[in-house]
Amino acid sequence: MPHHPRDTEPQGRDSLCQSILIVEDTHAISFLLSRYLRDLADRIDVARDGHEAVRQVVRASDAQQPYDLILMDLQMPVMSGLEATLAIRNRGIQTPIVAMTAGNLDPQRCTEAGCNGYVLKPIDRLDFVGYLHSILDSV
Repeated sequence: MPHHPRDTEPQGRDSLCQSILIVEDTHAISFLLSRYLRDLADRIDVARDGHEAVRQVVRASDAQQPYDLILMDLQMPVMSGLEATLAIRNRGIQTPIVAMTAGNLDPQRCTEAGCNGYVLKPIDRLDFVGYLHSILDSV
């Protein structure tokens, strides 16, 4: 069940983008991120691992409805976030990808894999949303 409908529609606000994919294997974190971002995008989907993320990104791209932003946890089962990012980039998909991790982060490895930025968990809501605005504004 990748789509998480909003509990309420934004009140008088225009969404910054059409769609965001959250790639996160921990349900509580993906739920929290969905709540943080519900006014930022018209649609928020969730993938539970890197392999599922690659499938969803390719399917959306093939349907001419690519994601506007991908939030990619780095440490996941099946396929890591960096592996998934490489797989997405190797398919020529240039959607901005922001890496997320609570562990050690090597910014150079993120950049080399194709990430446009990164955030460290725990995430401060206001800083996080502001950072995502800057990422989306730069593309």
